Amino acid sequence: MDNNYLIAVTKMKSTLNECRDLIDRIQHIDNFEDNIAYNIFDNLFIDIESAIETIEYFSLPTYEGYLIEQPNKRFNINGDEITCGYPLELYCKEDEEWYSGKIQHNGVYYFHNESLKNPPLKNFMKVRIRIKNE
Repeated sequence: MDNNYLIAVTKMKSTLNECRDLIDRIQHIDNFEDNIAYNIFDNLFIDIESAIETIEYFSLPTYEGYLIEQPNKRFNINGDEITCGYPLELYCKEDEEWYSGKIQHNGVYYFHNESLKNPPLKNFMKVRIRIKNE
């Protein structure tokens, strides 16, 4: 990911904190206009926080591997078991693109991604996961 996105995120965090401080100084929200403005800012803050979180997530390093089905019918990547709800990126050979989604299960494990129409997981699908710094 281009480092300028991360610089923008740092600036966005600072601006977000400054704006929150300004809104927090408002003593009374007792009229229609103040209520509208407060709700707009509240929703905006939520959207900005979500954008920051998403950009930071996609800036994490990845490691790639291939899905292997285990005897318990769960899949692993390079020996790491993945289960329902696990975030994953799947490589689509046809599009030559990576797609982001999550592992889900409804009798069979599948990759939850509407663009790809939620394909079932299969052995040797090329995938990658983000490595979180904890």
